Amino acid sequence: MNSFQHVLTLISIIIGLGLAQILTNFNSLIKERKNVRFHWLPIYWAIGTFFVQVQWWWGIYKAKDMETWNFLFFSFIILNPISMYLASGCVLPKASHDIKYDLKEYYFSNRRWYFILMSFNPLLDIIRHIIFNREYFHQSNFANLIPLVFLTSLAFIKSQTYHIIVTLLLTLSLIFFIATFSFRLI
Repeated sequence: MNSFQHVLTLISIIIGLGLAQILTNFNSLIKERKNVRFHWLPIYWAIGTFFVQVQWWWGIYKAKDMETWNFLFFSFIILNPISMYLASGCVLPKASHDIKYDLKEYYFSNRRWYFILMSFNPLLDIIRHIIFNREYFHQSNFANLIPLVFLTSLAFIKSQTYHIIVTLLLTLSLIFFIATFSFRLI
């Protein structure tokens, strides 16, 4: 086992836990659907969080050729899956029997924690490029500024109209990011 495989093991476990949390919570909502008032925004963000984690795991493969890993670099790397795992627990509730759930209300009451946790990902990517690669003006830094600003703003602005517009803009941003930086594995 080389260094990358060793590091990837823990990263994969944490991402797997985040994916499992989203799927488990969504499954519990389906099972308790009589007690759930569904709303598209939290479902959309749950699906988005799922795919962001998969995309991040896919993208980490680029680090396979790194020969040496130090703890500081690994600490920066591992913070991304940790923040996504924590966000996965905030995006949807885990439904329990005989409790009423309003997903719109849940979304807006948990938005601050969820979007702050999700905003760590582009922020950490920018910091990592600057500190470890000395790439101040790397194109992905500029691409990460869009989700960083929008995700942070969603944590503090409660307007439903704003959330809808920014959700659609971030979808376009994510599609652009994946098409530009992550389309191929190798």
